[in-house]
Formats: sequence, C-alpha cells, structure tokens
Amino acid sequence: MYYISLNAVFLSFIELLSSCRKEDVQCNPAPDAFNPCEDIMGRVWLRAAVWVVVITSVAGNLSVLLVLLSARFHMSVSKFLMCNLAVADLCMGLYLLLIATMDARTIGVYFNFAFDWQYGAGCKVAGFITVFASQLSIFTLSILTLERWFAITYAMYLNKRLKLPAAAKIMTGGWIYAITMASLPLLGVSGYSTTR
Repeated sequence: MYYISLNAVFLSFIELLSSCRKEDVQCNPAPDAFNPCEDIMGRVWLRAAVWVVVITSVAGNLSVLLVLLSARFHMSVSKFLMCNLAVADLCMGLYLLLIATMDARTIGVYFNFAFDWQYGAGCKVAGFITVFASQLSIFTLSILTLERWFAITYAMYLNKRLKLPAAAKIMTGGWIYAITMASLPLLGVSGYSTTR
C-alpha cells in the first residue's frame, strides 16, 4: 500500500501546470500589453477560474431575474432596481463567456488570431457588452444605494419614497447613458482594442 502525501500531490499538480506552457514563439511585432504572444487567459488556473465565474454569473443572475419577475412577488422599486442590476451582471457574464470561448478556440495558437480578433467584430461585440454592463451596473448600484438611503433616512414619511414610475424613468436614462457610452468606440471615439 502506497501513501501519497498532500504535498506530493500539490507539487505534481504544479509541475503539470508549468508543463502546459507552449513552446516559445517568435512574435513580430514585439509583444506588448495588447498584443501578447500567448493565449488570452495565459494560465490554466485563470482559464478554470473564468469558467467558474461564467457559470455562476450566468446561472445566478438568470435565477435572480426568474425569482424577481415571477408573478408571486409584487414589483417594488428595490426589486425593479435589482432586476436592472441582474441584467447588467448577466451581460458581464455573457462577455466573460465570449472571452472564455475565444480562448478555448484559440488555445496554443492565439497569436495567429490576435490581430483579427482585436480589430474584428468579436472584439467590438465583447467591448460593447462589457462597457454597457459596467456602466449600467455602476449606475444601477448608485440609484439603488440612494433609494435605500432615502428610504432609511425618511422612514417615517411614506409619501417621500421613490415611486416605480419615477424609478423607471431614472433607469431609462441609465440605459440610454450605458448604451451611449458603449457605442462611442463604434463611432470612432476611442476604441475597444487599444488604449492611446
């Protein structure tokens, strides 16, 4: 009977991960932050972590939307704002799914696809989704925080609460803002693929 220590298993796992590195490739032009000479994720542990985040983000936010939009619950302002936040976070999960899928498709040969990816439709879609999701998420969190602060501060004054129609108008403005910010690189203002 053999006894394998946890240290031996851990060291074997580390050796396996370090042996997964691909052979060195001569890249031209020289690699930089936006044109790496490696896979999108670069490391096996990062690739695994991204897939865990993708699965939990998509499943979790779909569950939140399903519960909050079900007919059993009355739609309040905070639930309405949480639905908007779940949509924003779901978009971020879909962005990560797009990046993780591209990484899986080009593992070991990303340098052959880097330029086409960065200046093609895939990067534009991913860039739009991530900018939209982050802007909508920040906007929604700010409104949700202000609404909760106002409800706690003026708890005794029930007529001084944010009403659902007003919250819908505010969030319509938030969606317009997020779509506008995400669309600017498509209109030539800055870009998704590089930073100048």
